[in-house]
Amino acid sequence: MKREEILERNKKSLSVDGDEREVLISGRANIIAKSVFTVTIILLILFKQWKGLDTNDLWGVFFIYCASESLYKYYCLKEKKILITGILFTIAAACSLAAFFLKMLGA
Repeated sequence: MKREEILERNKKSLSVDGDEREVLISGRANIIAKSVFTVTIILLILFKQWKGLDTNDLWGVFFIYCASESLYKYYCLKEKKILITGILFTIAAACSLAAFFLKMLGA
């Protein structure tokens, strides 16, 4: 393989993936954001349970987040287990939100 060909392939991969530093920073930012989101949801759920309030709305939001992440990963990676996880999270989100709305509507 010629030097110019190697350099051209490297340029193409950087243009698609971005600078290595940017990819690393984005990865760390995603981990921090997911951790903060999860801790916040857990604290809100615990507080609402302590106050005797329904928590299905928060569970629904959490499951929607998990479902969207799983389904996007499946879209990119095409792994069956990720699709199954996404479907299960979608069902859990639908059930949680349905239970919340039914309770709020008095049904």
